[in-house]
Amino acid sequence: RSINPEAHSQFLLGRKFLAARRGDLDNAIAAFDRAIAIEPGYSAAYSGRRFLSRSTRSSLSRLTPSTAVFAQLTDLPG
Repeated sequence: RSINPEAHSQFLLGRKFLAARRGDLDNAIAAFDRAIAIEPGYSAAYSGRRFLSRSTRSSLSRLTPSTAVFAQLTDLPG
């Protein structure tokens, strides 16, 4: 199944915001939400969104090294 290129672009943008040193969480959430709106069946975008919704802002700041692992785990082929 191919993924809409714009949805994948938004997903990658969300990962970029999430992986930023301090994590731009609001923009990451917005990018994942846009990816979901464009491609409702794009599970990687839901995964990114769920990762953020299950974490608090304070706990994410302590988990910054884990975002690299998250990014690798969700780097699914389009």
